[in-house]
Amino acid sequence: MRTPKMLKGLYVILDPSFCQGISEIDAARAIIRGGARIIQWRDKTRDKGAQLPILREVTSLCAQAGVLSIVNDHLDLALLSGADGLHVGQNDLPLSEVKPYLPDDKIVGVSTNNVEEALRAQEQGAGYIAVGSIYPTSSQDETRPARPSRCRWWPSVASTSITSVRS
Repeated sequence: MRTPKMLKGLYVILDPSFCQGISEIDAARAIIRGGARIIQWRDKTRDKGAQLPILREVTSLCAQAGVLSIVNDHLDLALLSGADGLHVGQNDLPLSEVKPYLPDDKIVGVSTNNVEEALRAQEQGAGYIAVGSIYPTSSQDETRPARPSRCRWWPSVASTSITSVRS
């Protein structure tokens, strides 16, 4: 499994619905040029068949740049695209169900919001946990607010919307 050391740096969620007329490929290139170390693909609107060729190209760009590629929610897309890992939320397929299908060299992360969820994720073998949203976001309909102090759980990433005020 990938090591937590690889999770350092900027973790960007690439959601095509927020690309505002820019192709996902061009957005991924810009994200990589901007210094991201991890890109998570999150497309909650399109059919998976439409996502797969784009995701394969994003995954290839990430591999060429030494950037980790993570797929949100969909184990099948993560496996077929060659992504470095999968991220699941509390209302997605349970980590205990998806982890056996992931090769050992893949990482799996879990969204958490409290100590109990974080400990359960750790016990089930999560490679990292995500905590958030730290600030209000328009990128998801349902989020549970979190405090930055919750990011002391290791290894973790904090999720939030970056705006010109918060950048």
